[in-house]
Amino acid sequence: MLIKNNQVLMSIGVLCLAAALLLKRFVGPSIGSPAWLDFIEGVLVGVSITVNTAYLIRLRKNKRRDEAR
Repeated sequence: MLIKNNQVLMSIGVLCLAAALLLKRFVGPSIGSPAWLDFIEGVLVGVSITVNTAYLIRLRKNKRRDEAR
């Protein structure tokens, strides 16, 4: 993965999740529910799940590496 810092990785995942939730909550009622809004929400949720899972995997690897020392 291109991002080396774990904290940046987690921050991106949380921001994507927050953006997806806020889009659905605040933008959706004012303009209806067009297909492109659902698409963007789905992409943001997917990115969030992927990035947060990558963060957890890295965290586990680092913990095992520290225990081996």
